[in-house]
Amino acid sequence: QGFCILQQNRVYSTPVWNITLVLNTLSMLNMKIDAVTGEVLSRELQNIMSLSAEQS
Repeated sequence: QGFCILQQNRVYSTPVWNITLVLNTLSMLNMKIDAVTGEVLSRELQNIMSLSAEQS
């Protein structure tokens, strides 16, 4: 399960694919990929359970 968004923001000078996937391990993978070159600009793996602890 997941989704992807094509973004243009102030941080990156080119359009960026923001891809988020929910994995079977209850983790969430977020990657930002340059839409022009295909270069992976960032990737982050977070435990979904830790997200609820951060918000409370």
